This record gives sequence, structure tokens and C-alpha cells, in this order.
Amino acid sequence: MDGVRIVRLLKTISRFAVLASGVVACRASPPAAVVAPAPAVVDAAATKHIVIAEELLLAPTDPADNLEAALVACAACEIGEFDVDPGCAAYKAFSAFKRELPPRSDWSTAFLRIGLAQLAHRSPVVRMLAAHTATVDLPRAVTAILAQAALETEPKVVRALWTLARGPQTTGTPMELRRQAVRALESPNDPLVQVAAVVALDPPADTTILLSALIRAAEPARAMACEKLYALDSTVFGPKGNAKGARGADPLDDPALPSTIAVGCLTGAAKRLCAPDMGDARAASAAVFRHFRLQPRTASAPHWQLVSAVACAKNLSLAAQTAVASALRPVVDDQLASGLARAEAVRTLALLQAPRPWFAAWHRRYRDADFGADGQVRRALQAVDRF
Repeated sequence: MDGVRIVRLLKTISRFAVLASGVVACRASPPAAVVAPAPAVVDAAATKHIVIAEELLLAPTDPADNLEAALVACAACEIGEFDVDPGCAAYKAFSAFKRELPPRSDWSTAFLRIGLAQLAHRSPVVRMLAAHTATVDLPRAVTAILAQAALETEPKVVRALWTLARGPQTTGTPMELRRQAVRALESPNDPLVQVAAVVALDPPADTTILLSALIRAAEPARAMACEKLYALDSTVFGPKGNAKGARGADPLDDPALPSTIAVGCLTGAAKRLCAPDMGDARAASAAVFRHFRLQPRTASAPHWQLVSAVACAKNLSLAAQTAVASALRPVVDDQLASGLARAEAVRTLALLQAPRPWFAAWHRRYRDADFGADGQVRRALQAVDRF
């Protein structure tokens, strides 16, 4: 029996209960007395049935309508650092509802319709989730997503919309996305938005824009721009002292370069070092090894992120792995380097299968260290267990 017939049956039962109660009351009255008609009395159970029936009658029966309602309910949630707060009850319900949807051939069309319909919702969470929902058919949704991004005022939503528009189903940076990214980088803007703009761009097609961002943008965006330039365009920075053909001065040659930007550049260099098939990696290799050789080492040089990034060398030739391992070995030995950098060096060297005698010597050196930077190294050594 379908929902509508159930509703009608419940209403019939309720009305019958009202009628029956009136008949009983009438029969119980004295025949000679003339009284005013009493109001109908409906018992609690009958009232409950009526309320339930009316709610069922008004409830949407199409699962797509229920999905849209669950999406809109996420307006009660908040956006975390990168996405919707996963602990929000409404978001959990929405996610569960999507997982349990019955098989249907037109879900792609329904998702696109729902996403586009809620893309301008007053809640930033709903706008973000609506864009995610619409990207089931990104080629048809990308224009609307970018149109909303141009109007968007919430930085985290801007970042999400640009990321979605630049998704894997698109080839290159869409022209409208490039236009919005350039505008964000050229004007005072939220650093988060500027970083998102840099992420949305790709060298070598967007190298000129990124070189401009490297000079003018907020510091976090400059760091990301340098990372992308070093990682993805081998023609930008030549080896130190030999910048023939390069389109920009190597920022790592600047002694006043802020450390956060240097880390971005070096992280990109490490990625290029680990992907020689992407082009000439000599400039990247030189930058990375120069950083590891810096003297005296400090709490920020070498930076632990760079030490961790070169772990990708495990996929390179034996000669390349040996070169990276030899560059990292003095870092572990040097107590002027930060404990975090030394601990990351231990973990990276373990991935590179560095000689066991190195680890045995470090274990003897650090075995009594319980606290501070040396304690971090000892715990890293215990975790890799290569001594």
C-alpha cells in the first residue's frame, strides 16, 4: 500500500473515531432533556494520527527532493579550515543520505539541478556543498560555479569554487578562472584567496602571472607561487650564476628572502628533483643540496618540510638516492639543526634504505636523550628500527 493510500486510511479512521464518540455521547443522554450540541471530542490517539498523516501528505516523495532538503539543512553547519565541519550532525545526515540513495539512471541530472539551484544560497556551507554536488557534471556546471565565485564574499568558499572549477575533468586553467585569479593577485585581498588563486594557475601557461605574484602578492601566495614555478617550469630559474634563458631572478639567491617563501621554493625544487622527466632538474638539485649544506645550521635551516619532501627520491635511481642520503647524513649529526629536521632526516634516510651502520652510530649517540630536540631524534630512531 503506497503512502497516499495510508494517509487516506488514517484520516478515515480518525474521522470514524470522531463520529463514533459523538454517537455514543448521544445515546447516553436522557431522552427528555434538550441540550445544546456538544463539541466533538477527539481522543489523543486520533489527533496524533491526523498530525502524522498531514505531515506524510506534505512530505516530498522524490528522493531527489529529500536530498535537496538535506543539503539545505547543512546551513546549520560551519566551515572548518578547509571543508565543512565533519562533526556537524546535519552534514553527517546529508552524507549518509547520499550514500544510501537508491539506484537511478538520472542521478547525474538531479545532482546538477540541485547543485545549481542552491549555488546562491545565503549559507556559505550550502553554497560550498551545492558546488560539490553540481560537479558530478563539471563541464555543464563550471560556468555557473565561476559566476558564483565572481560574486562570492567568503574566502573559503572562493577557494572551494576555484578548486572545483579547476578540477581534473578540465584541461588547463579555464579563461574565466584565470581572469578571477589575476584580479585577486593584483588587488589587496585575503591571503587565503590569493593562495587559492596561485593554486588555480599552472605553469608554463601561467608562468608570467606567477612570476608577478612572486613579487607582489601576500607572503603565503608568494611561497606557493615559488613552489609551483620551481616544480613545474624548468625554464624559469637557471642554476646559480648561470641564468641563461631564465625568465626571472632566482629568489633563492636573495639573502633577504623570507623563510616561508624560501621553504616554498625549496619544496618545489624537491618535487622537481624527484620528477626529472618533467624537464631539466639541475637548478632544483643545486638549490636543494645547497640548502642542506648551509653552515651553520639553525632551527629553520634546513627546514623540516624540505627534508621530508626529498623522501620522494626513493623512486629515483640508486645514484640519486645515494646523493640525497649523503646530503642528509650531516644534518642528523649536527645538533645545531632543529630536532624536527633531524628526526625527519632519520625517517627519510630510512625510506632511502641508508646504511644500517649510520643508524647504529646515531642510536649510540642519542640513546640517553629523553627530552628536547635530541629526544625527538631518539624517538625517530626507535620508530624506524634500522640499528
